[in-house]
Formats: sequence, C-alpha cells, structure tokens
Amino acid sequence: MQSVDGALYFIDDESILFKIQLADFLVPGPLVYSAEVDYVIIANSNMEIEAYSYQSMKAFTNNDLDQQKESQAKDDKKRMEPTWATNIGEQAR
Repeated sequence: MQSVDGALYFIDDESILFKIQLADFLVPGPLVYSAEVDYVIIANSNMEIEAYSYQSMKAFTNNDLDQQKESQAKDDKKRMEPTWATNIGEQAR
C-alpha cells in the first residue's frame, strides 16, 4: 500500500510486514511488484521509473517513518536508493 506522503506499507494478510519512507516524494503514482526480479517498480512525479529491490527495502527500514523522514532531510546517505531508474519523458499511468 502506498500513502500520500510516499510511505510504502508491505502487508501480508492483516499484519504489516514492514514500512519504508521514500525520499523526495511528491505525489503517489503507479507501482507494481515484479516477482521475476523481486523488485518494486514505482513511477514518480519526476517522470521517472525507479526499481527497488524488495529485500533491500526490507533490510534498509527500521519501521519508524518519522525517523526515516528526519534522517533523509539531514543526510543524503540515509536515503534508500533505487537499484535502477530511468526517465520516461512523461507521466506514467
């Protein structure tokens, strides 16, 4: 599940597995999970598509969204970086 402020919640049945805050997030956009490569692929408001490894996201998070937002604002090294990203030149639908 994706929230308006860029937080991603990974839910199994009725329990939250983990949650992570994406950096530089403006508005929610399309997202998809690819089981073949174990990536969460997200379209952002910069007209880019970013792919994040599910396992990397799970290992990166501490499940405290407020703390993640604060550390991202203070230090670029604390941001979750995509495995790959590409500009598609238009908004994804």
